[in-house]
Amino acid sequence: MSLLPPREHATLPLTTRQRAILDYIAAVQEVQGRPPSARVVAWRFGLTLSTVQQYLLAAYRRGWLKTPTTDGLYCLHGGGGPHAEGR
Repeated sequence: MSLLPPREHATLPLTTRQRAILDYIAAVQEVQGRPPSARVVAWRFGLTLSTVQQYLLAAYRRGWLKTPTTDGLYCLHGGGGPHAEGR
């Protein structure tokens, strides 16, 4: 079961791997109050950092993430698209 709510403004569906990564980010964010770093996600899924960054960029472009914060963390988008919060 996915922790991510459906996004009305997301233009493209997520791949199975993207969904798994975003579900993991959502679960960590719910428990810790902030999302994991891309390095932690890479370690968790046995991927390289650049591969995780590509997944996150693709999810951002599809409207499932908001822009990365200055400390390199990706936050799940609450408004449905990358520009919904005035970006």
